Amino acid sequence: MLFKTKIVCIICFVLTALKLFSQCPDGYTSVGTERAVNGDFNSGNTGFTSSYTYEANNADPSVKTELWSEGTYSVYSNPNDLHSGFSACTDMSGSGGNMMIVNGSSVANVPLWTQTITVSASTLYYFVTEVTSVNSASPAQLQFSVNNVLLGSIFNASATTCQWNKFYATWNSAGNTSATISIVNQNTASTGNDFALDKISFIPCTATLPIDLLNFEIIRNSCNEADVLWQTASETNNDYFTVERSIAGQRFDSLTTVKSKGSNSKSLLQYSFRDNQPDRGISYYRLKQTDIDGKSKYSNVVSLNACSLDTVVDVSVYPNPSYNRVGIHYSGNIKDITSVYLFNVYGETVYESSQFQSELDFENLTSGLYIVQIDFASHKTIEKRFIVK
Repeated sequence: MLFKTKIVCIICFVLTALKLFSQCPDGYTSVGTERAVNGDFNSGNTGFTSSYTYEANNADPSVKTELWSEGTYSVYSNPNDLHSGFSACTDMSGSGGNMMIVNGSSVANVPLWTQTITVSASTLYYFVTEVTSVNSASPAQLQFSVNNVLLGSIFNASATTCQWNKFYATWNSAGNTSATISIVNQNTASTGNDFALDKISFIPCTATLPIDLLNFEIIRNSCNEADVLWQTASETNNDYFTVERSIAGQRFDSLTTVKSKGSNSKSLLQYSFRDNQPDRGISYYRLKQTDIDGKSKYSNVVSLNACSLDTVVDVSVYPNPSYNRVGIHYSGNIKDITSVYLFNVYGETVYESSQFQSELDFENLTSGLYIVQIDFASHKTIEKRFIVK
């Protein structure tokens, strides 16, 4: 019985540790591999770059001035060994490992930690770190940056020293396959502004939804139409879904809300929404799920490929020459066509329609050269010439 109890306790400890050090925020789980390198700094001053000046720990324990100057940092296990005014904090795990110890610069937006990493396109990433003040005066004001664009809001570190707090921001990779990620300090105070970082992470996470989402996909029917489809195997206290779309993969706009078909269901439920104005380029969709109590979470982001008419096989006009009747063969999707015109040799419009017809009958056309012009939703135009006898 004692042996079984020990096993259970060990399992509990492992699960607790995994939850404690998971770099996905509460309510989210990882859906991919960690991208940040040496985020716990236990490999030393490697795997990242900094615009701050690196100062190594002096071998003499009585010297505690290594980080005396603003805009300096070190990778070490005890801040007090590097500055007599810093608290003797331990790393976030409490195991005596390394952390990045920083004397904040008096210049804002200087990258104090930077990595260039590989990412997957159309993926939602969470940029996460733990921060603690090592001096209570003027706590750090940190912000993330991706590809030199500031991300999320400023996070104010606690004035309580040696108290680790997590802060994070989200970033959608859109069409990117690499990213330069940085942490900057917006506090320019020359007194205080001293802190440490640990457990830096850049990882794809997904919400732990109160629904069992089997699939979520976008199917383009034409340049003017896309179907948003999803299925749930079960739902718990679910109120409704919101379909959201983004052109650049950063700011999402609501397209529609869809009421739950079974707020507490164990059956397979299917949902759909038709987007009649999808973007011609690559666009991104996500599903927002809202509980009966008003709480909401998001699905993963799904991309929709660009609509390209470069693959149009052909437009042909027959017979040529013709006699007051002409056939038009178009091998693409006719829903992509917005208008059809017929011009004479002088550029005068003799026929115009917003509906495509595969055969046109003309009366009283004089003999001569004519041009059929077909306009597409993508603003592409195709012209074909034929002769009327």
